[in-house]
Amino acid sequence: MNKTNNFEEKKKFIQLLKDSGEWVPVVERDICFLIRYLILNGEKSDKYNKALGKNIPPIGDAIVKGYVFSLKSSAINTSKILQEIITKEDYKSFIKISRECVQKAKELHEFLNNNLPISKDTLVKFKELYSNLTSYLLIIVFAERLLESKTEELIKTKTGKIDKRYYEALVYTEKFNQNTKELIDILELSSKIKDKNLSLKENIVLKKIQLHAEKYGWLGTRWKFEKEWNPKDIQLRIENYLKENPSLELKNVLSPREEANKITAEFIEKFSLNNYEKDFIKIVKEFVYLRTFRTESMARANSLFKTILEKIGKKYGYTIEELSDLSVDEIISIITENKDYKKLISDRKSNGYYMVLYNDTIVTFVGDEKKLVDDIKIFNIPEIINRDIIGQTAWKGKVKGKVKVIKDQSDIIKVQKGDILVAVMTFPNYIPAMEKAAAFVTNEGGILCHAAIVSREMKKPCIIGTKIATKVLKDGDEVEIDADKGIVRIIKKSD
Repeated sequence: MNKTNNFEEKKKFIQLLKDSGEWVPVVERDICFLIRYLILNGEKSDKYNKALGKNIPPIGDAIVKGYVFSLKSSAINTSKILQEIITKEDYKSFIKISRECVQKAKELHEFLNNNLPISKDTLVKFKELYSNLTSYLLIIVFAERLLESKTEELIKTKTGKIDKRYYEALVYTEKFNQNTKELIDILELSSKIKDKNLSLKENIVLKKIQLHAEKYGWLGTRWKFEKEWNPKDIQLRIENYLKENPSLELKNVLSPREEANKITAEFIEKFSLNNYEKDFIKIVKEFVYLRTFRTESMARANSLFKTILEKIGKKYGYTIEELSDLSVDEIISIITENKDYKKLISDRKSNGYYMVLYNDTIVTFVGDEKKLVDDIKIFNIPEIINRDIIGQTAWKGKVKGKVKVIKDQSDIIKVQKGDILVAVMTFPNYIPAMEKAAAFVTNEGGILCHAAIVSREMKKPCIIGTKIATKVLKDGDEVEIDADKGIVRIIKKSD
């Protein structure tokens, strides 16, 4: 399709979008083109409905102006089907969804762990397996919301109110995600080094650090093929822990889950839950775990796929960053047709792009083409009218400090001990910065988000779901975090 016809096709697509319905901004995300395209590919009907186990109309998803937008009807349709599953089939289908999600991640990782050749077949298979996993992203989010609502109903039925203590315990996962396992392992290592008064230069310590980096380094990779944590990164974190009390920190990490399990058992015994209700709680905890599992699995796959991208880049003259601005199909045409995408990459990087999935078709709009999308005015970001920063408390406490706004992994180096980490939301690769920070503030998230879980484990004040923190606060602002009340007070603005 030539450029003119391509533009005309995009204009026709825009006409369809005009009548598509209401689009809702969901989250703010900075995801590279390659991963975003794979996510949308997994949300096409053939994969999404297979993962759901039911057929619904094609869903709509888009990345516009740095935000992820979802078609409101898509959320309604998915939630409706999930509710029908609960009503007609009990929660057994939810267990099936959970197991299949884990299986898809396993298949993807096993494939990428092989020494794969640079070929069309390799990339086609990668696209298929990766998209199979991303088809569960939205399904798990909608299922989790539904299960949380049902949890509130259960607690209210038994206690007469929505008891926050019981709620937080019942929705706290029993399983350790990889992020928490890594934190436990590094704290155990730090404790041993401190207790035995070992030097970080001793061979046995260096070997342990090397093994830790090999096991967990991939957690440093996220949505833009960021670099993995290396032994030096691990050593610097251990140095910071050795200045404090790593044994106490380890206890803090383990205690929230232990307390949640204790309170869950109390709830079950006190209100004499039947087997159906006990099984329901197990499913809730499983889906809370899946929320982190699905994105950690993608991060692991991204880290493994980097090896293939490096080989392609070296052979055909591209950097990993350049290849991340292409779709898998475009990368395939590089190795099969020797296509030159340097200009397209430059356009996407310099002029930006929108990507929209609608009616099972993915269309991208680059540079001036974005005006086609802007003109129909269906992707609207709410204005910041009230600049008061108020959110939900994830962990109580009061602390003062200087703001450091973190947009991606490249910013974590800015955070020094005692700073206030402010982000849209936090991710596992932010852990080195979170270890230094005195408190966390996020735009997004609920009581089960990454920032909330880590704040409990680190016992640091945390306010989540402010919606506007990164829009109002700037690096160097002096603030008071009152996580007892969920308020961020600006003491002094930076110059």
